[in-house]
Amino acid sequence: MSREKIKIELEDFSASDAIFKSRKIEKVIEVPDQSKTSKDLDFEVFLNFLTLYKQADEFEKQSQFKKASECYLKLAQTHLEDGDRKSAGSFFTKVALCLYYIGKYKKSFEYYQRTLGIVEQLGNLRGKGEIIINIGLISYAQGDLDGALDYFRRSLDIAEQLDDLRLQSQDLSLIGIILRNRGDPDGALDYFRRSLDIAEQLDDLKLQGGILPNIGVILYERGELDGAFDHYKHALGIFEQLDDLKGKDQILTKNIMKLRDRGDSNRVLNHYKQVLDIAEQLGDLTLQSQISLEITSIVVHILLVAFHHL
Repeated sequence: MSREKIKIELEDFSASDAIFKSRKIEKVIEVPDQSKTSKDLDFEVFLNFLTLYKQADEFEKQSQFKKASECYLKLAQTHLEDGDRKSAGSFFTKVALCLYYIGKYKKSFEYYQRTLGIVEQLGNLRGKGEIIINIGLISYAQGDLDGALDYFRRSLDIAEQLDDLRLQSQDLSLIGIILRNRGDPDGALDYFRRSLDIAEQLDDLKLQGGILPNIGVILYERGELDGAFDHYKHALGIFEQLDDLKGKDQILTKNIMKLRDRGDSNRVLNHYKQVLDIAEQLGDLTLQSQISLEITSIVVHILLVAFHHL
């Protein structure tokens, strides 16, 4: 995806930071600046850059997004000072993404806008499309559905110019989500189906797995229960092929809610058992505890119903 602007003072990243506790710090003999050759200085600049980049990457992997954004910002500013706008734009997008993750939407938006200006100057149409998607996601997170819809349609236009089917499918799906949230399920269903058609052409199981449940939700809300469960079942099969335990958990949970509405206790129980198996594979003790209680409750309900009919 992509990222944008904020002015931040970089904190002093001391060696005591938990992320670096296990790292070996090599002692370096300092050479007076006046005695360093240009080759020495170039190598020193490269080492400083590499160290800062590794810090940023480690912070991001550890979900320390504020610190990561500060490192990426310094890297972006370094490239700007060197006149390398392309590389600066790449790091500004990293800043924007990290800020988005911690809910700093306004600042994230500013950095994305800054990067957008750079990619437009460079004539990078694909980069422009990716940044516009991210700005749309920020608008959506802030509740601005009209703004998000406009950005996603602009991205779709770019994807069509590039003849990028994968990006088209993604944009169509995002537009469908906005339309559904705006109370237009028929329009949303049309976009989801167009998105699914492309995903199937590409044989992209991951894309299909993300679209199918959205179609299932709309069909369920329209009372087309068999069609809804067919789509959920299809999505579940895809997640099993991909060995995506979290995806399977989400689909099974959706099915449980729908089956409960229909009063189908036996199928609810079967789904809960599958969710419990997933929770055990993921090592999620809290979820295991919750599901175990739910299973006990369903079993008691089934036994009471059976006893009532004796």
